[in-house]
Amino acid sequence: MISVVLQKRDIQRLTFALKNTSRRLAIEVDILPKRGAVEFVNLLKERITTQNFGSETFDPLNERYATWKSNKNKKTGFWEMDGHLFNSLTVYKTMAGDWVGGVHPAVVDNNGVPVSYYAKRLEEGTEYIPARPLFGPAYRDFKYQIWPGMLKQSINNIKKQWR
Repeated sequence: MISVVLQKRDIQRLTFALKNTSRRLAIEVDILPKRGAVEFVNLLKERITTQNFGSETFDPLNERYATWKSNKNKKTGFWEMDGHLFNSLTVYKTMAGDWVGGVHPAVVDNNGVPVSYYAKRLEEGTEYIPARPLFGPAYRDFKYQIWPGMLKQSINNIKKQWR
């Protein structure tokens, strides 16, 4: 016959480790999505500020348009003019409880135009404006380059609780 003897001290250590691991798991489940949204917004702001296009290449702005922007003392890079898009990038929670990094649909510029309206036109292009995607390429880079490291860190935080 095989018998197993459990010592009280071992059971207490196991219980303690399970509770700590469970607590840390709940914390990671709660904060990881928000941290991801924050990092995505940081990536978008970095791309606008540095004019780093990731893997994308764009034709320069139309010369006439670039001159107009310059003469009106507007910002001359892609995805910027008065700073509305940059300043509208934020992290918010949807009614469903999901964390999102980007432009909240309710945000409008000084003229009452939703910032998401012209963000979409910059992303997809129009009849007159060539597409210069910011969000799609940044999301791909975030998904494959930043998010895996964040997941790994989160898993390590959980593993540390198992002692």
